[in-house]
Amino acid sequence: MQRSRRVPLEARRPFAAYLSLTIALLLLDQVSKFAVRHYMEPAQTIELIGDFFHLTYVRNVGAAFGLLPGQKLLFAGTSVLVVAGILIYWIIVRPKDMLSVLSLGLVTAGAIGNLIDRIMIGRVTDFLDFFGNHFPVFNVADSAVIIGVGILLFRIMFWPEDASDSENVAPPEEPAESEEVAATSSEVPQ
Repeated sequence: MQRSRRVPLEARRPFAAYLSLTIALLLLDQVSKFAVRHYMEPAQTIELIGDFFHLTYVRNVGAAFGLLPGQKLLFAGTSVLVVAGILIYWIIVRPKDMLSVLSLGLVTAGAIGNLIDRIMIGRVTDFLDFFGNHFPVFNVADSAVIIGVGILLFRIMFWPEDASDSENVAPPEEPAESEEVAATSSEVPQ
């Protein structure tokens, strides 16, 4: 039987999950930003849940949550480096645990989502507004990056690399009792 692919099926499944998550989040991010740009005016606010949650259209020329405005090239370059680093890490390590797959998918989708905005329209569209003026306005991509980094930090601190690998490695086999008896009986002179 010929093998058509060099990567075994078990190694392709985590990457397929990573890619599916990345694409789904990227679509959610881009569709939500398009809807905000299409149906709302800049600085318009729509109250959804009292003083707790609004949709507020903000044109962000900075990083996540409006930090460091005007550094478009720096943020675009950082996004490209982050995505390249994740892909290189994936090729070298081939992570299999779901926390790694989830965190890397979230960070990749968020980085690409905001990169698309920076390249296509020159700024990032933010619209998720919690607590009114007491918290910065953000978007799905920002959320994905923050949650992904949080999961990754949790994974690094509380789930060591060898713990996830031990599930995939079978313990060394001990010789059966009959083999031990056979080995000792052949050594005894008769």
